[in-house]
Amino acid sequence: MEPLRWNLILIRILRIQDENLTRTHHLYYQWVCLVLLAQCISFYVPRYLWRLSENGLTKKLMSGEAPALARYLMSHQDCHTFLGFTYHACEVMNVLVLCGNFILTDLLLNQKFRGLGLFVLNGGDLARIFPRMGKCTFQMFGPTGEIERHDSLCLLAQNVFNEKIFFALWFWYLFLGVLTIMNMFYTLTLFFCMEARVHRISFVCPSLASSKTRIDREKRLETVVRELHYGEFFVLRLLSKNVPAQFLPKLINICYDLMVERRKDFGYKFQMRNDLYSNREDESRFLLAKP
Repeated sequence: MEPLRWNLILIRILRIQDENLTRTHHLYYQWVCLVLLAQCISFYVPRYLWRLSENGLTKKLMSGEAPALARYLMSHQDCHTFLGFTYHACEVMNVLVLCGNFILTDLLLNQKFRGLGLFVLNGGDLARIFPRMGKCTFQMFGPTGEIERHDSLCLLAQNVFNEKIFFALWFWYLFLGVLTIMNMFYTLTLFFCMEARVHRISFVCPSLASSKTRIDREKRLETVVRELHYGEFFVLRLLSKNVPAQFLPKLINICYDLMVERRKDFGYKFQMRNDLYSNREDESRFLLAKP
């Protein structure tokens, strides 16, 4: 009877210690694959919306020659503003999707994801967040039809991969966040600052084909960029990322020549209009002076 009594005392002590311990319930284990799939789809949504609104415009413009493309830009002034704002709306959506996925992942991991990278870099053990073994409780029907509770130790082999996936994901979110915020500030600079637009095009268009001096080159480039509305500048920016390096200088030169011709034509029409008005005034004065 003596060993049995000590065994019962030992079991009671273990139960009391177990009740005093803090239990952590990990509910994310079965949802990891579905959450990662949902995050992949959510990151693709802004790109899908942009391709839907762009509707292959860049490819259509790239298939044309430089003179036809220059005439298109000159004749469709202020027609691509909505396209530019749609692109910037997709950029804002990227920021919202990134923040939403970060918050969702943090809630999935019981608010342990927000400082995961710093926790590991400071020497923390990932096994505290992604345990390899856990206590599992099963409720099953017994022989008499009543629910019986079974406790056992479960080997969580998937957490060996989960800890590496979420550790890399933390740094990836951090990199995307910094890059996206910098890109938004850059876009705002291009929208409000005309000098930034000139520098943007001059960076991808360092030399113009028919320009003979540096001053002439800068004059042509600045004239074209300042004359274009923001929507057409946005189209030019898209083209600069997709056309060959020698195509853009040719396009800038043709646009500049068309602008000069349009100014001359406008000046000629304005002069003809003034002459017409002056002739009408002389005629009216002659009629009034006639007895």
